[in-house]
Amino acid sequence: MTARLVNAYTSEIMDSVTASGSEQGTTGFSVDLGRILSLTQPQGGDVCAGGLRTDKPYYSPNETVRIGYKNPGPPKWFGIEIYRNGGPFLRWLDWQFVPTGGCGIWFWDQRDAANIQMGPGIYTAKLWDGTSYIATINFQIRPGSGPIAPLIDEITVGSDRFDETIVGKAINRTLNQLVARLIDGIVAVAPQLSSSMAARAESPATPAVTLEGQVAALLPDGRVVINIGTNAGVRKGDFFQVLDTENVITDPTTGKILSYDVRGVKGEIVIVEVRDRVAYGVKTSNFAPIVGDIVRPSG
Repeated sequence: MTARLVNAYTSEIMDSVTASGSEQGTTGFSVDLGRILSLTQPQGGDVCAGGLRTDKPYYSPNETVRIGYKNPGPPKWFGIEIYRNGGPFLRWLDWQFVPTGGCGIWFWDQRDAANIQMGPGIYTAKLWDGTSYIATINFQIRPGSGPIAPLIDEITVGSDRFDETIVGKAINRTLNQLVARLIDGIVAVAPQLSSSMAARAESPATPAVTLEGQVAALLPDGRVVINIGTNAGVRKGDFFQVLDTENVITDPTTGKILSYDVRGVKGEIVIVEVRDRVAYGVKTSNFAPIVGDIVRPSG
């Protein structure tokens, strides 16, 4: 095992210590190697056999859906959108660059953009190239229990039963060595850490940056586009409030928002795709945003 001492003020690695331990005897674990090997084998059809395909026509709940597209045309970027059949947009699966004759493969975990588990039903995967839908395919999630594969006896780490196994004894021996060496390392770097803390206390505080933007577009599939992206620190999975505002004042030259009064919150979106200067979100509730609405991080 290896542990590092990191200065939380500067992110500098101050020291690194290593320890190892061993124990002889018979392990208390049992592993079904045949089951493990079987899980590493393809469980469905070839998703790269041509066109847009799923590896199965139907899936159990919680089972990963594999989607593939073999590109017969010129090289370009493709992405997958997941919909409930005849229903709303659920999830965007990331862009992939697929060369001529190449195959792009996507994986869907049966959750929507808000990380909510989807139930049984018919679903549609749509292949999008940035300007139009190239192909669609339907598949089904059937009721029933999801795949269960107990591969190893369960022994809770830190329990008395675990401590009596040779694995537990070896780990405990290693941890004892590691802790002792970490203490020695902390003592050695304490003077440097004190200097860093003193320097930080004397330096002026950096003012907090408020992240806010506006709704830039409303797409036909229901996605909400905002005018800030990775350049502003937006990340996939971020939640933003869409505000109901009045008395909005913007800079006439730059268009930057200078001031506004908040009347309330219209609703919330979760970001499903981020680019340099824009981000794409989906609504987590039923509300009606309009272009120009101000957005800011939830919480």
